[in-house]
Amino acid sequence: MTNSASNRWALAIFAARESVVDLRASVKAAIAAAHAPLVIDVLINGNPTLAADFAKSFPGAVDITGEVEVRIWFLPFGDKAHAWNDYLHRIWSGEPLAFFMDGYVRPRPDSIGLLGAAVLADAVALGGSGVPNVGRTSKQLRGDMLAAGGIHGNFCCIKGAVIQQLKDRKIRLPVGLYRADGLVGALLTFGLDRQRHKWEPKRVLIHPDVTWDNGHKHWWNIDHLQSQFKRAIRQYRGVIENCAIRNHFTQKALTPEELPARVDQLVVAWAANSPAEYRRLYLRHPLCLLAMRYFRLPRDYSKVNEPPQMLWSSAALAFQTVPSTELKTPRVLFVTPASPFSMVSGAEQRSTLIRQALGQVGQVDVLQLNQGPKTRAWRQGEGANACVFAEVQISNRSINRYGPKHDLTRAVEQEMGVRLDDYDVIVGRYIWPVCQLEVSQRVPIVVDMDDWRYRYSDEASWSTATALERLGKAISHHWARRQICRFAGAFAVSEQDQRELPLGLPSVYLPNIPLNGATHFPQQAKGKRLLFVGSLWYRPNVEGINWFLRQVWPGILAAEPQATLSLVGAAAKGVRAAWAQHPGVTASGFANDLAAAYAGATLVIVPIHSGGGTNIKILEAMAHGKPCLVTPLTAQAFGKHLQEGKHFLVGHCASDFVEKTLAVLRAPAHFEPMAKLGYDAIHAQFTRAGFHQKVIGFLEDILGRSTNGHINGAR
Repeated sequence: MTNSASNRWALAIFAARESVVDLRASVKAAIAAAHAPLVIDVLINGNPTLAADFAKSFPGAVDITGEVEVRIWFLPFGDKAHAWNDYLHRIWSGEPLAFFMDGYVRPRPDSIGLLGAAVLADAVALGGSGVPNVGRTSKQLRGDMLAAGGIHGNFCCIKGAVIQQLKDRKIRLPVGLYRADGLVGALLTFGLDRQRHKWEPKRVLIHPDVTWDNGHKHWWNIDHLQSQFKRAIRQYRGVIENCAIRNHFTQKALTPEELPARVDQLVVAWAANSPAEYRRLYLRHPLCLLAMRYFRLPRDYSKVNEPPQMLWSSAALAFQTVPSTELKTPRVLFVTPASPFSMVSGAEQRSTLIRQALGQVGQVDVLQLNQGPKTRAWRQGEGANACVFAEVQISNRSINRYGPKHDLTRAVEQEMGVRLDDYDVIVGRYIWPVCQLEVSQRVPIVVDMDDWRYRYSDEASWSTATALERLGKAISHHWARRQICRFAGAFAVSEQDQRELPLGLPSVYLPNIPLNGATHFPQQAKGKRLLFVGSLWYRPNVEGINWFLRQVWPGILAAEPQATLSLVGAAAKGVRAAWAQHPGVTASGFANDLAAAYAGATLVIVPIHSGGGTNIKILEAMAHGKPCLVTPLTAQAFGKHLQEGKHFLVGHCASDFVEKTLAVLRAPAHFEPMAKLGYDAIHAQFTRAGFHQKVIGFLEDILGRSTNGHINGAR
């Protein structure tokens, strides 16, 4: 660059969890909005993989035109307030105006020029801010800023002379501060000295024509919303911080130089010294109690003093690598009640599949957590099968069923030999197990929403007992739904479940997959044999069979006396004996050779009218090349992927079940093309490789990796 700091402006872009694609788009937008000459510093804090991937992929991907210089930095400690400090005190090089922007923000054309020119022309203004244009509350916030002043951390600027004063006075933001822009705005509005100056909103110029877009405008896009779903608690962190900062400047009449180095020191001291004010705060806002946990949890600050590392500069055209010691393999904790080392049950199969996929993301530790008579944890197994087992004493009807348990967390950490806060991501099978653990908001949690919603069809039985059951499950679902704000993402076992998740929660459709199927499309069986396969101790299966035997089977036998029905699956001997009393029905129990059972079947029935989960029995039957007759309740789980009349038959009532069963038994060859389409769809869409790819890709997004990159060479 030929331009000195005296005639160029500066722009600092703060990034941590953005994807490479989004961050590149933001830098490109900043270049397009630039007032040349401009130096752009991209500050990637706490994410060495994003820093390395972005530094490698950025050169040549964006056309850097005019008198613009781009520099890419890696800051080992992950914290925006710390990154702001490092920029002011270590990177900024005397430019007359410095802009500050978040990594997902895309400034509108000429936003930099408009805001910069207005601020420099205003003798009163110490800095300036644009106004938001997108988001649910943007209209109200825009009006508030234009009427009463303020500053927006997404896109703002500060005069160089003011930055120099901050440097000279050694003023720094407390590390860990969430409301960094709020404190910066207050400092500017008081002219950096509350004792000498009054509050003057005009010291921050608000430009009504300066705004931006961002990747958050599409609420259904996973890539752009992963950081939004713990926002409620973070907002209450900000409320607590504001009280502590107000106490520092107002009650204590201290200066900015006297702010403590860390925000937890500031907040904990305020809560201890002002217990009455703290009590009024959490009585008014109970979530502040949960938010306060952030400030009390221990955190590793050892990297705070490590200097920023420049990885690439368009002026030098040089590339530096992030030190290999920083490129550590992500550490993953998998919390599951079903064993991830067994394939006996459907729940265990899904747990095993997820664990295997997580092994391609990073180093996986397993916690197998179930309910028990007392809270305890112990380690068992060696090598790849090593696992920490734990039990927690909890009532299914307790309101506190989903509350974090301190004693359990400490016991688990002791057996694990690692703090839960040291994991890069935690993945939970089902909602309730992972909710038992005390986890910092800094650690993203991804939950597998298996059995997320228990549903009933119109054919489901009604009684006093079932009515009470429905009420209980509705209440349980209500409390489970309230936990969603604690999660950074979710696996949905069906498209229907995915549609019913709260708006904006990042999720991926992750159906179960059949692990056993025919290697080639089989010849269709001769005869008139019906088959049901499932766990015959599971109440929805039991009720479905009873409904079929009572409402459907007599009509089939009346028309086709040679028809038979085989019920395969573990069940009590007495239950199987009762079913076998029906003409043509056998209930042999658990089958060691399911392939043989499927091979002899003309039609597989799935008469299920209640339940949730993955409907694996349908996929497994289709993987064996068999035509299936299912209920509307089970069919709707597959959305557009598997369709009625194309991949399987749907019986909408008892008489429809009779009619369609008879049609298959009398002309099985007519339904062979449907069975073939179903077989092909399963082997194309519901595969182990596809399952693993979805888990890995989603975790890459949650961890802030590029969707086109790799995770530390793991795959």
